[in-house]
Amino acid sequence: MMAGTSAGAAEMRQACDASVDVTDTDPAGTHVRSAPAGAVIATLKSSQNGWVSVHLAAQLGDWYEINSASLVDSQRSGTLFRGKGYMHKSMLGVSGLQNGARLYIDHDGKRPLVSHLAGDQPVILLGCRGPFLKVRVGKYSGWTREACTNMNTTCV
Repeated sequence: MMAGTSAGAAEMRQACDASVDVTDTDPAGTHVRSAPAGAVIATLKSSQNGWVSVHLAAQLGDWYEINSASLVDSQRSGTLFRGKGYMHKSMLGVSGLQNGARLYIDHDGKRPLVSHLAGDQPVILLGCRGPFLKVRVGKYSGWTREACTNMNTTCV
């Protein structure tokens, strides 16, 4: 069991190893917290020509544990946060999918495909496990490693 969590919370923790975008549009920035719904330990701000990408280390229900955040900008990119923090699922997402992305029934990439999808469609982030993201695209839900985290262009 992890320190400072209940047995139920420890069971809900899914290890992740994927990057997603901060989709919150608040010009004041988006908070990183010390624990789910905990104290604010950092505020991530994007630039006019860029966006913020975060690396997911785990999912705990509606919260994601992150271990880094970076500004992606053609003029001034760099690390905004490094360490252990938490962000609510409502603040995170992906820009789309790579063209021809594969959605699988499960997060192992070995089970049957749900669908091949065109890249330029709205995507809703549902979860993560290992290097896979669970997403919903239109009427399809499934697991993919082919997320597009480039807010300026379509991934091909």
